[in-house]
Amino acid sequence: MTAKSKNNEHIKIIPQPFNYSFTLMFEEYPEQFIEVLKAPGKFVKKANTQVKLPDGKTGEMDCPYIADPDYKTLFERVIVIMEHQRLAVTLPKNIMISNYAIQGVADEKLPFYALVASHIESSKHHREYDRTASFIIRLQFLDLGERDNWERLNSVRNKLKFNKKLSVKAGLNLGIAAVFAPEHCAKERTREALHYYQESEIASKKLEYVLYSVLNCMIDAYFDEEKEYQRMIKMLKEKTSPQTKEKYAMEIRQEKRLKQAYSEIDEITIERDNATAERDDAIAKNDQITAERDEAYEFIRNIMPEFEDSADEGIKKKIIHFKRILQNSNA
Repeated sequence: MTAKSKNNEHIKIIPQPFNYSFTLMFEEYPEQFIEVLKAPGKFVKKANTQVKLPDGKTGEMDCPYIADPDYKTLFERVIVIMEHQRLAVTLPKNIMISNYAIQGVADEKLPFYALVASHIESSKHHREYDRTASFIIRLQFLDLGERDNWERLNSVRNKLKFNKKLSVKAGLNLGIAAVFAPEHCAKERTREALHYYQESEIASKKLEYVLYSVLNCMIDAYFDEEKEYQRMIKMLKEKTSPQTKEKYAMEIRQEKRLKQAYSEIDEITIERDNATAERDDAIAKNDQITAERDEAYEFIRNIMPEFEDSADEGIKKKIIHFKRILQNSNA
């Protein structure tokens, strides 16, 4: 049973539910998702998501993909750095997207197109970052605001009036509408999306898994009162096959383990880099000492002839001593 506080508050289960849902739809149905989302370009393939950051840590992009031109927005093949944003883009996020762009260009040898999917109007985002005078990030935005959200739900509603079978495109529209529901009516939109899920005949087990996962995440995110949360989850599970429920539970556990693993890898990487830096400092210091010693030896070698004929016994002993040092240094 889900842990709960004394005041019956629902304890959140899923880390980053919105990002998880968005990337899941892309992972399972990349080409259809790009089309339904109305993202630019013709989908070619998914791109590497792993990013080596300047501080040595490992970052991860949301949904990078290679796109051929659509001759509306894109006029050549590019790597699209597509990021989901539930909150307005800040300067630090824009800087992070510039790191993603550098990695994408290095991986694919293609120009990049930085795209943000958000229900927040573009004027409220930090839209431009001048990393250098000649490397400027200008973010482009998908308008997934309230009007778009209503239109997606309405299209699903109208399709189900005539055909109870939920296609992949209609299912993705339902998932997108749930993820980008406006804050002020998010619970109502989630209830509506759940109703359509219950009433429809879902085209495949894969689509069932995607929609079950998305709705599970949204219910976890929006319903703060434990009894209401449990009631919604019960309704969701009643419509869903045991195989899908089991797969989802395993994926969530794996997601948590992966996040922990990435965190541990980052810690090890930082420790390794610190040790490497200390070693490099020690090598540099040793090289400096060696250079100073060699310089001293050269100085002794150059001045010895001036004192070799000296009658002073002390100087003669020093000359013999210095010659032994030079012989050892050349050995």
